[in-house]
Amino acid sequence: MDTQQDDSSALREFEQSLETLLLEAFARGVPLEGRWQITLNSPNLPDWSIQITEKPPAQPEYDPDFIEE
Repeated sequence: MDTQQDDSSALREFEQSLETLLLEAFARGVPLEGRWQITLNSPNLPDWSIQITEKPPAQPEYDPDFIEE
């Protein structure tokens, strides 16, 4: 397998893992929107800044005014 295919596969796997993480956290009611700072405790690893912005669906399949809490 070549490096480009390896990278592509790794990116798909990362994207699927991230989607699962976000979906499960959202389902538990975790407030996801905002800027997240990930600081790793190693001088050899980069720190990360991640921005999560919620984008509601253009046409939801439900009427949000009728959702009960």
